[in-house]
Amino acid sequence: MLIWPALLAAALFLYPIPYLIFGPGAAVDLNQAIVVPGRTPPPGRFYLTDVDLLPGRPAYYLVA
Repeated sequence: MLIWPALLAAALFLYPIPYLIFGPGAAVDLNQAIVVPGRTPPPGRFYLTDVDLLPGRPAYYLVA
């Protein structure tokens, strides 16, 4: 009786589909990473951002 929900969950999380999902990546504050001696840091923030690529799975599309 529990085999059908387990098979459905396995198919949703393990079955690959030929698509990629763009997900949020990190944002690194460069004001702390780049320091020029003898100069004051500029006002505001300067971020380096990136994007994560996730393999396409049916469960990921259900969440998105």
